[in-house]
Amino acid sequence: MSTPGNSLFGTDGIRGRYGDPPLDITSLKKLGRAMARVLGPCKIIIGEDSRSSSSQIRETLLSGMSSLQAVYRCGVIPTPGLSWQVRSGNYDWGIMITASHNPWMDNGIKLFARDGRKAPDDLEARISTEFLSSSPVPGKDENGARLMPDPVGDGYADALAEWGAPLSGSQIRLVVDAANGAASSWVRPLFSGLGIQAEVIFSDPDGRNINNGCGATHLDPLRLAVARSSAHLGVALDGDGDRALFVDRAGKVITGDHVLFALARYLDDTEAEWNRIVVGTVMSNMGLEQALARRGIGFERAGVGDRHVMALMHETGAPLGGEPSGHTIYSPFQPTGDGLLTTILLIQALGNAPGDAAVALGREMPWFAQETRNVPVERRRDLESWVVLQEALIRFRSEFGDDARILVRNSGTERLVRVMVEAKNPEIIIPTLDTFEALVRKA
Repeated sequence: MSTPGNSLFGTDGIRGRYGDPPLDITSLKKLGRAMARVLGPCKIIIGEDSRSSSSQIRETLLSGMSSLQAVYRCGVIPTPGLSWQVRSGNYDWGIMITASHNPWMDNGIKLFARDGRKAPDDLEARISTEFLSSSPVPGKDENGARLMPDPVGDGYADALAEWGAPLSGSQIRLVVDAANGAASSWVRPLFSGLGIQAEVIFSDPDGRNINNGCGATHLDPLRLAVARSSAHLGVALDGDGDRALFVDRAGKVITGDHVLFALARYLDDTEAEWNRIVVGTVMSNMGLEQALARRGIGFERAGVGDRHVMALMHETGAPLGGEPSGHTIYSPFQPTGDGLLTTILLIQALGNAPGDAAVALGREMPWFAQETRNVPVERRRDLESWVVLQEALIRFRSEFGDDARILVRNSGTERLVRVMVEAKNPEIIIPTLDTFEALVRKA
């Protein structure tokens, strides 16, 4: 599960099969000890998703910490809710136990800093180094964290209600797939409080049904529910509630890129002073970049992962960023992806005829066909210094210009080279993938 450099943390925290290292009992106690030594005396808030293993991971992790850490437990909460609690409650750190869209057998750990953003890479690297070098025998002061009274109040729910206030009484009809995940108990109160008619499906977590045939990675049940109910829009959250994908009334997917376009256009029409820059990733579709350019809106690409998106947003001053997978960040409200907030913002952007506006998004932001191929390799190499590859990329870009795009990158966790091609003309995609796969395999 480790990434290059022996880091325990990937692009979105630690993630793997519960019971296997580093998510077995021995490793979790050792990880708690490593976190305690690196973080020092501090105030921590810890939340979790609805997996059966989440509470066990929480207790084992905390048992490895020391009395120098005061830990407040807030139970099952969406990841963006945990992020909100960290910064609004003046905690030093937040720990979220979740494996996001993965199946119930997996789990993971995300670490948040005081400002509600993902913890910086250097801190995660220090924790990884401490974990790998420390003894499995606890020190004299390492007998478990100080457990404090649970936090009082429901501030995240109040924040969502405040952000959604402009929608009060909206005539939109929604179907919401809660993925049997962390947001399951939050959806109905939110939308009913706003006076919005919302049919909620997959909102009965039992510890093992999170993301099981539902949520942002399984959209067919949502399509069927939207068609059956004649809803204007369907939204599917993932297991920890930090991203959302949508379907229109015709059953067509509204990706994270479409959402970015809709929100940028809305800001452009309503906010005269906004910084007209949007941040996507290297995987964002060319259709988004070109649609924004037609409106004179700048577009910057970050590395894959919402932490990289947020870092580039901070650097450029962009208020809006995200990924095609549905992580959407609106920094004036939240410093991380938030599926419920994204739903509120998209409904607002769709206006008084949300069903028609949702369908029109597919026409207003053309979508370039896109396909990725994973090529196994025996060793990782520096792609930037690979002359033959770079010459082939130059020839491709010279031939197709703005009508196609290719991205060749190393996997962050596996011995794979990922080749992604997108093009206005879908017929060039497979031959191009074949050519570059052969080039990689030959080397």
